[in-house]
Amino acid sequence: MEASGGALVTGASRGLGRAIAVELAGRGFDVRAGVRREVDAEALARDCPEVTPILLDVTELENFKPPAGLRVLVNN
Repeated sequence: MEASGGALVTGASRGLGRAIAVELAGRGFDVRAGVRREVDAEALARDCPEVTPILLDVTELENFKPPAGLRVLVNN
């Protein structure tokens, strides 16, 4: 698969989700990383500037719109 386009990784505030988000960004994807808390978004933006954190709670998707050009979804 060509490494381009959008990627969305849920549960990206730490652990495996964060590692996957960073890896995908390093391979050329435009990564949106779903986190539930503002403090986690701030830490991710500070530590991993190549990843774009978004506040996302998968139990409350009423107002969620997937990123344009989404090619990869990792529901962690």
